[in-house]
Amino acid sequence: MRNRFLLFGSIGACIALASCTDAVGPPAGGPAWEGGGPQFDLVRHTINILVEDPTAPPLEAYDLEFWVVQDEGASLVVNYQPSPTSASQRFMNLYIDEETELYRPDGSRVRDGDSVLITARIDLRQLLVTFGPEGLVFGDEPARLTMYWGNANLDLNRDGLVNELDTAIIRDLLAISYQSRGGEPWLRPRNQVKSLERQYIRTRLYHFSNYAISW
Repeated sequence: MRNRFLLFGSIGACIALASCTDAVGPPAGGPAWEGGGPQFDLVRHTINILVEDPTAPPLEAYDLEFWVVQDEGASLVVNYQPSPTSASQRFMNLYIDEETELYRPDGSRVRDGDSVLITARIDLRQLLVTFGPEGLVFGDEPARLTMYWGNANLDLNRDGLVNELDTAIIRDLLAISYQSRGGEPWLRPRNQVKSLERQYIRTRLYHFSNYAISW
């Protein structure tokens, strides 16, 4: 079955085709996700979330909605508006494989052919996105999130300089962190992929809520 891709670009929304494999085992029984677990490391209640550089262009969309059909999959791509001052065009990619099973917050599996309305709310300043519906759980193959920091303010320790210390933070500490809901501890999914050259981090999503590039 073909995957449905939604691309938010300068020409608006469009649909494309793609395929992907990155199988992982399903959660035991597939019902509601409890938060934490062996695939996460506890970070802390307060983290350092990257912010956009003052010269960064706005995104092409900040409030997004699209339908995902069980057993069809989808992908959401969010880019920056074209700008000569932009260091990177990309901001985020959310990928849901056609093999990914969707579970409601009460633990019930979404029936084959039924759809779920996915929302993404992106912060106006921070590299942070909130996905909904809150409590949606992924089984079998988790969803995958890729976030890019190319247009972030890279003076990470806020000493007025971008130097070797900031480079070390990016290399050793920068990651995508997850928060179930506001006020709860931040968790860090394990087995993340980071590309220093292409300035992105990719992680698996087991559950929907807040995700941010942080250190």
